[in-house]
Amino acid sequence: QLLAENVKRSSHAVLRARVRRDELGLSKVKHSAFADHVGVLLPLSGKYKAVGEAILRGIRLGVNKRTRLIVRDTAARAGRIENHIHDFQTRGVIGILGPVVRNAAVEAARIANERQIPLLRLSVEEPLSEDGTLSVSKVTNGWDFRAFFSLRSQCRSLVQYAEQRKLRRWAILHSDSKF
Repeated sequence: QLLAENVKRSSHAVLRARVRRDELGLSKVKHSAFADHVGVLLPLSGKYKAVGEAILRGIRLGVNKRTRLIVRDTAARAGRIENHIHDFQTRGVIGILGPVVRNAAVEAARIANERQIPLLRLSVEEPLSEDGTLSVSKVTNGWDFRAFFSLRSQCRSLVQYAEQRKLRRWAILHSDSKF
């Protein structure tokens, strides 16, 4: 529960601590991580290919030259998430970015929590409970992070803002996209 115990520390510091812990052999889950290996789960084929490619371009812009991205396609076949995460684990990734599609993200979160690999989900949904079901109030055991606020929490915040300002008429404009 390294990440859960260090809520106030930056994610960079916590992940460096994970690498150090693995180097010393103190991990409960026996696999080692390299500070410059990152797993990426994106739809690079099929219906959401354009979204996956755009996200991958953004990720590549944000990493340094030493970082090794190990990229896997989540759209090619359903149910391959576990194989991809196992591959990432054997290659020693420090963490995983993605997936963007909700069902794949839920499955990846469950597996990453079981294997104690940090996962930054790039999907928009409610957090998972301990049993792997979607939950509004209960967050998983510390290895699963969401990059975006859920749609429900965004709507709740907008309504609260309108109520605080005592607004009677207002509108919400949004794109017609799942992302």
